[in-house]
Parts: sequence; C-alpha cells; structure tokens
Amino acid sequence: MTMSASVQQQRETCCINLFTDNASAEVFTCGASVHHYAVRQANGCVFKPFAEAKWLDKYRHLSRSDVPRHLQILGGEFACVPFGTTSLDTAHHGYCVDHDWHVTARTENAVTLEIKYPEHHVVRRLKRQITLDPKTDALDFTLEIKPRKDCQLPVGIHPIFKVANDMKIAPPFFEHGASAPWQIDGNDRRELSSGAKLNPQSHLWNNIGVACNELLQIWNVRSNIALHYPSEQTIVHLNWDQNDLPHCLFWLANPGLEQTGLGAGFTGLGIEPTHSFFDQNDQAGNHLALHQCEQNHFGVPLVADQIWTTSYQISCRQSGPSENFL
Repeated sequence: MTMSASVQQQRETCCINLFTDNASAEVFTCGASVHHYAVRQANGCVFKPFAEAKWLDKYRHLSRSDVPRHLQILGGEFACVPFGTTSLDTAHHGYCVDHDWHVTARTENAVTLEIKYPEHHVVRRLKRQITLDPKTDALDFTLEIKPRKDCQLPVGIHPIFKVANDMKIAPPFFEHGASAPWQIDGNDRRELSSGAKLNPQSHLWNNIGVACNELLQIWNVRSNIALHYPSEQTIVHLNWDQNDLPHCLFWLANPGLEQTGLGAGFTGLGIEPTHSFFDQNDQAGNHLALHQCEQNHFGVPLVADQIWTTSYQISCRQSGPSENFL
C-alpha cells in the first residue's frame, strides 16, 4: 500500500509500529532501525530478543551534536552501508545509521523505507523493507543498495541481542576466526588476547553472557546462527545469505561504551553478518596471516546504478526444557 503525502508526515514521530496477533516491533525513521521486537510464545510469555540502551528513551526525541545519532538510539537492529569506518565513509557504519529515512509504503505488519546519500558519496540510495510475518512472527528484511560508481564496499547488518548469563551460541561452520588485532576500549577487558585464534570449540560460545568486552570475527561462514536463552526457554535464529555476507562479527559490550557520556555502560551482543574485515576494512591488508583470505577479498563488489539486494531473517521460538540446543 503506497502512502499518501499526508500519511508520510507520520515519520516526524520517528516511529512506525508493526504488529501481528502475537508480535510487535517499532521502526525508527532514523537509521530505519528496528526496536522493541516482542513475540508472545505458546506458553503465554513475551520474549524480547534485542538489547536496548538504557538511555534510548531519553534521547529518542532529542538529538545531540557531540554523539553519533545511532549511539543515542542504540539497540535493536539496523543496516550498515558502509560497515565500520573506511576511507569511503568516515562516519562509523555509514550515512544511513545517523540520518532519517523516508517511509514509502506501509501496512500494519510491513514498512518500506528509503534514504538518499549525499551527492559526493559512492552510494546513491538504499531501500529497506521490514516485514513482521503474520504466520511465524519472524522479522523478514530486504536491503537494496544502488551505487553511483563501481566500488567494493564493506556492508553489514547489525542486530544487537540482549545478554543473559546463561545464554549460549550455536556457532556456524566457519574456516577461520580471531579476536580483533587491536585494543577495543580504554581498559581492553577481554578474555582473548588481541589477534587470538578462534574455533568452533571455543568455550566462549557457551560463556559469552559472563564475558566482558570482546570483538571477534569469523570468516567464510557456511551456516546460520542460533542463540539459546535457557531461562526463558527461547531460541533465536539469525538466517542470512552467506554468499552476500560471508563473514560474521561478534561485538560484546558487557558493559561498554561508557565513554560516550550518554549514561551507564551499554550491555548487548552484536551478531553482525558482514562482508568486511572487522569494522576497519581498510586494515585487512595488514593482517593477511590472521584471516587467510585474498588481499582484496573484503567488500561487496557493486556496479554503478545496478541494484544489489540481500535478504535475512530474525525469528524466535520456544524451546523445550530438555532440548539439545547444540
């Protein structure tokens, strides 16, 4: 259903509500970010998989010039084009995360948003469709990128899940993995040292909820990821096309971002499918032994004025008390 000009003015409220009989979510026009996704399970309990910053409500309708907007409304899920910070876009995670998108179509359970980039940028525009499936209550996403010029662009999606002490991750198959080869915060409170190798048997997958800050990446992923919250009897699935986004970054803030001046430190687990080298794609050439990929491997190849599209899904389902998660 195409929105009329008068209905489009609803974007000034900065929020679009999506709902089905058993699920709901909010979409902020800034960043086209999804927040407060909630699913009512068969046992009647409501499960909310996303982390949301404690300061989100305070800054939801207030903009500060000294802090990037996506940090002021941190949490939920959003797309990053480009992903991280690169010479192509020095704004961390791209122009799209700190500016308003325009709603072009909506129904009670779906919304389509677009954003145009500045004229000097290699990206011309983005389009993003977010659907709350009425049958499964899953969140379905489609992301389109239309570039102005041929380029190789780091791209990623950025869901941030809540952290629980007993949470577990079922890691996908992957070829290589490592912790970031640089300091990640002022105290660098990490369990793994800089550049430490990571494998599917790492104890971190079952102890991520009690770890401190971590920045990990796995390369050449060949399956999807699931998170188990035993105390809430829920499994969350993140499914995406690994041909489009072949790697995955794990950012654990527990707590983190205390230096922003927004409030108490943020707690959340970003599980971020990417085509990038961590969040500093330009540094990939300095760490060939770590990732063991071709020197110019990282980044989605885009062709001028040709649309690149990818789709992905986040879903929640109730688990049995004795279900074998792994």
